Amino acid sequence: MNSSKKDRRFHKKMKKQIAELLLVGQQPEGVEEALNNSVSSAEEDVKSNKQETDMGQMISRKVAAVRKERQAGPEMHLTLNRLGGFMVSHQEIADLVHYSIIGPSVRKPRWCNVRPWKGASQTILLRVNCPSRFILTEGESFHTIDSFFERQWIKMDDDVHDREEFWKNILNVPVPLQQQIRERMMKLEMSHRPHGDLKLDMLLSYADMADIGFPFPDDCELIVATQDKYAPVSASSPMFALDCEMCITDSGMHELTRVSIVREDGSVLLDSLVKPSNRITDYLTKYSGITADLLESVTITLTHVQNAIRAALPPDAILVGHSLEFDMRALRMAHPYCLDIGSLFNISGNSKKRTGLKTLSSMFLDADIQDDSGHCSVVDAWMTMRLMNMKIEKGLLFGNVMYGWSYDEFVRDEERKVKDEERNKCEEEPPLKRKRSENIKDAGVRLCECGSPLGVVCIVDECQCKISPPSKCVVCLSKVERKEEDKMRMTIDWSASVKPKEIICSRPLSFYLAESKKNVMSAMESVKIDVPKSDKISLRLPSSFTSPSEFFSSTSMEILEYALSLFEYSYTDEVPKEKESIQSEMSKIDEFIQHILSGSAKYALSPGHVLSLKIRHFFKETGYIVYRHPHLFFWIPIIITVGSVVGFLRFHEENRIWYLYSPTDAPSHYEHQVANEFFNDRGGKFWLEVAVTARDMGNLLRREYLDGIVDLTSYLQYNFTVPCDISISPNGKCSFDTLCTGQCNENTVIPIFNLIYRNSSSRLHPNFRLTYPTMHLYNDEFYVGEHFAGVKIDKNTNRISSVKVIMLYFRTDKLNEEVASTLDRWEKSMFNYASNFSLSHQRLNMTCNSDGMIAQEVRRNGMSCIPYFSISVSIVFCFILLTNRREHFTFGSDDVFIIIHACKKTDKNAPLEEQIAETMEEAGPSITVTSATNILSFGIGVLTPTPAISIFCLYTAVGVAIDFIYQLTFFVAALVYEEKRQESRRMADEEKPPIKGVTPIKDKEENNNEIEEKAPHHGFISTYTKLLSRWEIRLILFLILCVYWGISLYGCKEMELRMDTTHLVMKSSPLNDVAYVYERFLWTEGQLVMVFVNNVPDLSNPDNQRAMLSLVDSFEKLPYSMGRNSTSFWLRHFLYSATLYHNNYEFYPLLEQWMQDSDGGGARWNDMVRLNRGLNGSVIGVDKFIFATACTMGDDASWNLRANLQHTWRDEAARWTKFNVTVFQSYSFYVDQLDSIGSTTISTVIVAALTMDLACFLMIPSASSIVSSSVAMLSINIGVFGLLSLWGVNLDPISMCTTLMSIGFSVDFTAHISYHYYRNPLSWSCDERLADALKCIGWPMVQAGISTLFCITPLSFIDSYMVRVFVKTLVLVIGLGLLHGIIFLPALLLTVGRSSPDPSKAIHPIDGIPSVETSFNNNSSLEQGKK
Repeated sequence: MNSSKKDRRFHKKMKKQIAELLLVGQQPEGVEEALNNSVSSAEEDVKSNKQETDMGQMISRKVAAVRKERQAGPEMHLTLNRLGGFMVSHQEIADLVHYSIIGPSVRKPRWCNVRPWKGASQTILLRVNCPSRFILTEGESFHTIDSFFERQWIKMDDDVHDREEFWKNILNVPVPLQQQIRERMMKLEMSHRPHGDLKLDMLLSYADMADIGFPFPDDCELIVATQDKYAPVSASSPMFALDCEMCITDSGMHELTRVSIVREDGSVLLDSLVKPSNRITDYLTKYSGITADLLESVTITLTHVQNAIRAALPPDAILVGHSLEFDMRALRMAHPYCLDIGSLFNISGNSKKRTGLKTLSSMFLDADIQDDSGHCSVVDAWMTMRLMNMKIEKGLLFGNVMYGWSYDEFVRDEERKVKDEERNKCEEEPPLKRKRSENIKDAGVRLCECGSPLGVVCIVDECQCKISPPSKCVVCLSKVERKEEDKMRMTIDWSASVKPKEIICSRPLSFYLAESKKNVMSAMESVKIDVPKSDKISLRLPSSFTSPSEFFSSTSMEILEYALSLFEYSYTDEVPKEKESIQSEMSKIDEFIQHILSGSAKYALSPGHVLSLKIRHFFKETGYIVYRHPHLFFWIPIIITVGSVVGFLRFHEENRIWYLYSPTDAPSHYEHQVANEFFNDRGGKFWLEVAVTARDMGNLLRREYLDGIVDLTSYLQYNFTVPCDISISPNGKCSFDTLCTGQCNENTVIPIFNLIYRNSSSRLHPNFRLTYPTMHLYNDEFYVGEHFAGVKIDKNTNRISSVKVIMLYFRTDKLNEEVASTLDRWEKSMFNYASNFSLSHQRLNMTCNSDGMIAQEVRRNGMSCIPYFSISVSIVFCFILLTNRREHFTFGSDDVFIIIHACKKTDKNAPLEEQIAETMEEAGPSITVTSATNILSFGIGVLTPTPAISIFCLYTAVGVAIDFIYQLTFFVAALVYEEKRQESRRMADEEKPPIKGVTPIKDKEENNNEIEEKAPHHGFISTYTKLLSRWEIRLILFLILCVYWGISLYGCKEMELRMDTTHLVMKSSPLNDVAYVYERFLWTEGQLVMVFVNNVPDLSNPDNQRAMLSLVDSFEKLPYSMGRNSTSFWLRHFLYSATLYHNNYEFYPLLEQWMQDSDGGGARWNDMVRLNRGLNGSVIGVDKFIFATACTMGDDASWNLRANLQHTWRDEAARWTKFNVTVFQSYSFYVDQLDSIGSTTISTVIVAALTMDLACFLMIPSASSIVSSSVAMLSINIGVFGLLSLWGVNLDPISMCTTLMSIGFSVDFTAHISYHYYRNPLSWSCDERLADALKCIGWPMVQAGISTLFCITPLSFIDSYMVRVFVKTLVLVIGLGLLHGIIFLPALLLTVGRSSPDPSKAIHPIDGIPSVETSFNNNSSLEQGKK
């Protein structure tokens, strides 16, 4: 093997991995060979590096698998050697318990490692006080303990015998010194630490200083403050950079050997060597630069340095350093105002990792320090000061990648600032590496006024400490008198404020649990034990139970609800003498312990079981709270509802069809953006299209018809006015011509055509060719395919002979808000004019189409449902009054029936508080299951890229969430008021004298309750379940299901993907006429495609001209293209017209002249070409241009064909990437809808279904219930999808929304039945469990379904496709849901349940407990019991 560092690291890693495998008993193939090769790697090379790499990868994979297997739960490793020969005491046990529940903020146990501590979600401490004879008897044992803990015993100290001291240590947590310091710093008054300046904001807080390890003044005066009192820090406070060098002494500690302080300008305030108080064992010269020769004659001690610093530093000085806490510890001093560049500069992205000063200096200051010649503390301090000044200059974000700063951008900025000659000079004269001085004594030394040497004779040549030594020695500096003005400002006694007023040794365990979600169960006698009173600690006294068996059975059922459970059992009977009696007594204790271990089997149970228990407990507690404070839960929702009305003020309607029903990442958005950029879209585009047809749908070229259209065109363009601001029009009236900017003469082709066509001799004139789709006038061409539809051509003359539809276009920009509002008024007036057009014109029909009209009609479609809502509410109200026999005034729908039914089932003899809590415990989880799955289903739909579907799912998810919250708060509070009213009535009736011969109602209720308890499944439901349990009935149901599935799958296969804009409006909408004209004429005969060329080459080059002509020709040859006659391309006309100009102009000057020539026809191309101009304004090139061509689909016209053509055009544009070609079609948004609707529907349905299955798994942790409910949900959804297809519904955005709705609502019926079936005891038979589930939830579920059907019945009268699809979907979901929930799912549950193993023969829960986790949490206390 190679001896490179990389190879050595590889071999070292492989050795460790092999050793780890061997330790855990793993011996994969090739390990021995790899081990031998690895060991001999230092002597010889390996022939095949590839074989070596493969072996390393194999071992790495094996190690990863072993680690993953071992890390199934928290692990514990014994480290008894850390106790120094002592045995485990009660404090050591307490440390383990505290660390497992609280975490790293308390003291770690020394005798073991728990990793990871967060994985220990539950800790159980069991102390058994029993005679030692129970343990010392040979041949006898506690079978449960021995099998569970594998007889892993630890010998403990005698102090664990003291029961009182043992529990005192468990219930009280020691407070570490560092924690006390941090808490003291957090509470310290910070008024003398102002903010608002960057330098002040970067100061380390006292809490940060405590966390990092900064020293603070103490009572023993081992740590000295830098001042007796301090002045308030401010933005003008001076900064001083501090750096120290240390060595190792025989005390084993690092002691100070050199200290340097540098001012902001780089001058040295203090630089001195220091003589340690102990003998030096390692000078650390490589790092400190200190040698024995340097310290040979030094007499300065740490006390001298401390006095000098206290005298020299101003009272508001700010100390700057890198890892400053180490320097302050070496000085044994404390200072309140500190800046640490190691924390302020972060280039690693790890907040806990500080980058070294050498790296920071090299990156930001281009300085090479701390090389092999050693450190110089003056240089380090000066680099620190320079870095801090740079930080203050450039801001808080500078140098910190966690705030988004980039080092690469910093380097680029710096390079731009450096001049070329300075860079070259740096390359020619690289900096010389600092050399170590060999003869230290020959170096020059400067003296202080007192004759003492100044500074340090540094071992580094050309060091800054030699250039700028301090002006005073340490002794003289300590004698400097402080200025009077500084004394006046010294008002803050920081030392006194940080010193602790009292020493806190421990705190109650409840103190640490106050702000956490963890709680504790204390199941032990409180005699002589002070258990803290807290809502986090629940007391379970053994003396309050009739027997130990009852105590352990009851408390073990609650273990899962607590993070820490403390148990104690004391054997108080007389110790028997016979061996058999001893074993009998030990078996009893063993049985008690088995209850605890069974109850603690959290990981033997599914997460769903735990979650289910938590949810039930939560709703029971919520029931208590609602009962005690009903006014809060009643009035707060009302206030929130009233306050939410304010949201309507900001409610914005979104009716842009092109935006709502096309994916946000669709190509059409980019294409429209390119078009808007080309046309310099200012403020948004306005467009309105007018379709004119004859009343008899005949030829519009008849004289009176065509003249009428010409007059209409002129009227709408110039004379149809609306009021407007005088800033737009002086007379206060605006026509479209007044509001229009850009090309406003799009409809001039119609009067030109009329002028030629009305004269029969002009029609056949060779200079006037009225051809289709392009009309020729002399040498100019006019595309009329966009204006004329339903065209017939005279075969003899090849001229237009008949036109059935003429289109008028009004397009412009919304320049500003005034123009936009005026255009909106003009648009609305146009709608009114079009609706009344038939009254004043007997020959013509006129329809309008625009974004505004589409939005208006879509809104009208939605608003049409509002009048029917009151009818729906009235019907549901009547249904509830008829079906709800209780005399409740409260009413609702859906899950409210479940709450009312749960309330009926409660024991009316119990306190009302218990009834409400039981109601919530019964109904809450069931409602949570369905609500959570609905929210998840619609939440998945929010992520779909189609805005309409995303918005629908968002509103529905929020609505379901609010409904869920209101049902369990507002409705339950109303139920509390109603029950109190009923209770007061019953009490009043009881006070009346009884009527003879009549049995009181209360007695009947009691009798009924007794009957129900003895035989809860009598009656029709029991008979029904027995009927379903017969195999003949289930076989018939299965055959019916097969027929149902076959029909549904056939419908799914026949589901047609279709886009129809009329589905979004009502049948009576005028847009249906517009859609007919478009579908029948416009889209079948001619559609204009615009092609944008955004990267135009130099067209003065003939080769590039031919390339452009080839590009256009490629589009003209595509399928369904109308060819060259339909193309409008400026370059062809220019090249033809250029031959008519008799001048010697070059290409671009001639192009400029041609485009200014109105007579020659070049001026009309200005809107299709964007020119590049030079500084003098002359044309120097073409920036970008567009050309238009048309296609015709004829009788093949369909949305699928339009989509295929759009893909063909886009593919062709992609072939010309070098010219950046983009195609644009006005209906491309709808094409993108067709492309995405299928895949989006499938993916969303699958993800939503899987998400709901996961939710059911978490809340219904039963394999049979989950499988059955999943099959039922799948069956319901297949039926809804297939039957909708057979019911005349196509796959479009509307049906996709309803499909998502059906997925969400289909789970309601199946989840209710599955949940109630699951929660019944396993000891019951399948028939009993199912009968109880149907009795609990069957009728409320039927009520909810029928009430919903009644609610939507009025909507079926609305003549709207969108509303009817909604109604059809709900009818299918509810109908199929009820059939599956009442018939098919119960049969499936009976089938699956009977095939599952007998619960009575199931393995005891203790067999599934991971012994590693629990044994280590309980081992010590069990050993105490055996001692």
